[in-house]
Amino acid sequence: MKSSFFLLILLLTIQEVFSQTIIGHVLDGQTREPLMGVSVYFDGTTIGSITNEKGAFKLESSASTQATLVVSYLGYETQFIASESIKDLEIIYLAEKVEALDTVILETDPWPRKRKMDVFRREFLGSELSASSCKILNEEAIELVYQPSTKTLWASCDVPVRVINKYLGYELKYSMVQFEVHFKESFSDFAGIDYVYYSGTSVFLELKEKPKKKYLKNRKAEYFGSSLHFMRALRDKRLNEEGFDTYIQDTSGQSNLFLPVKSYDYLEVQEDNPDKTKVIMKVPKVVIQYKKAEQSALMMIDNYDTFYIDQFGIHQPVEKLFFSGVFGYKRMAALLPLDYSPDK
Repeated sequence: MKSSFFLLILLLTIQEVFSQTIIGHVLDGQTREPLMGVSVYFDGTTIGSITNEKGAFKLESSASTQATLVVSYLGYETQFIASESIKDLEIIYLAEKVEALDTVILETDPWPRKRKMDVFRREFLGSELSASSCKILNEEAIELVYQPSTKTLWASCDVPVRVINKYLGYELKYSMVQFEVHFKESFSDFAGIDYVYYSGTSVFLELKEKPKKKYLKNRKAEYFGSSLHFMRALRDKRLNEEGFDTYIQDTSGQSNLFLPVKSYDYLEVQEDNPDKTKVIMKVPKVVIQYKKAEQSALMMIDNYDTFYIDQFGIHQPVEKLFFSGVFGYKRMAALLPLDYSPDK
């Protein structure tokens, strides 16, 4: 019988309104020996640490955040710790990863790997200018399968996908949970994509200890008008000042037009918690325009009408908030860390 091993993680958390510090040790759950090289990070940020020879790590953040804490170690199941659970956290056990049998698809995959990889690169990295400056370092680790009966391309990877982004100056490590590209009935690769679904966790590393001026310039260009910029402006009630206008569908029944409205009449901001701001969405869909040009839309699903924004601008629940337009088609090449600030 296969024996089980665990990681024991001892965490001490100090949370303040404008700062967050997490100190802990990672130990083997069976031997209680310290484990070196365990990755501990806040998802989607630059805030991460690797345990030292004593199994110790320390994370420091300039603001309290809703980001999920991720604890990852090769050969063990990754642990995802919700922000509200960190405060009272004492012990976490990570079970050894049991190798699951691959899902068997009983039909021939007619696509050569090059074709599948071309689609994956475009849908993972994106088609923006920044994508041409990105390189996936470990493509050989990515498994790709096209299933003709469902017209779906599936991707999986047992290790983090490593991307060097020489446009923004980051190395991105993306731990893929799910990645699917669904095609229409009649299609020719990119022109026939119906929708793309992906999920995972990420951590950002600076390519240079002191970022180059071009990196800083490009980061600002990607930030302004982004969904992160929008969320921070909404939280601070500065949508108009930051260049965002909002529109809702004409409710008179006389047209299908989207009409300009006062943002906070339909996105009600309630500042009753210093760590996170509550937003009540009073209509099913809000169209957002940035500087009278770039257009996006915001919708909530499953009858949800409330979401929260933390001090970084991270919104929760992520799975209930749906973006389309410019916000929706942005991919990894245009992604900034959630703790990014244009003032730094």
